Amino acid sequence: MRSQNKMIRLPEVMNTVGLKKTAIYKMIKVGEFPKPVSLSKGAKGWLESEVQRWIGQRSGIASANDGQREAVEGTLVNASASVLADMLKAPLDGEALGAHEIARITGYALERDQVKWLTNNKWRFHLGGDGRPVLGRMYARLRLCGIDPELFFAR
Repeated sequence: MRSQNKMIRLPEVMNTVGLKKTAIYKMIKVGEFPKPVSLSKGAKGWLESEVQRWIGQRSGIASANDGQREAVEGTLVNASASVLADMLKAPLDGEALGAHEIARITGYALERDQVKWLTNNKWRFHLGGDGRPVLGRMYARLRLCGIDPELFFAR
C-alpha cells in the first residue's frame, strides 16, 4: 500500500489525472484543482492523497472509499461517473470487455493509445492475437470502483 502523504511532482500529477500542465494550472487558478505545496525554492509538489481525492470527486464516487481509492493508481483517470454507472449496470456478457468499453474507460479509440493508457496507469491486461488490448470485465469493474483487484490474486 502506498503512503497517503507522498508528495508527487507535476509530471506524475499530469500522468495520473490525464491533463496537461496548462489545464492543471487553469483549474488551480479557478479553485477546481488542489494547489501545489512549495517543497523548496522553485520546487512544487502535490499531496498524492489530494490528487486522488480530486479524481474521486470528479468521478462522482462517494468519499467513503477514499482510503482504499488512494491506494489504487490510475483508477478513474478518464472514467466519468456515467462510464462507471454503465459498467456496473451492464450484464456480464463475457469475461472480456469489448473495444467500445475499453475506449470509454481510457478515453481513446485507437488500440495503441488504449494500450499506452492501460500501461501508464498500471492496469493488468494482455494483447490479443490482433494486437488489441484484452481486459477482464470484473477486473475493470473493481478498478473503476476504487478496489484494488490485486487483493484477490494469489501470490
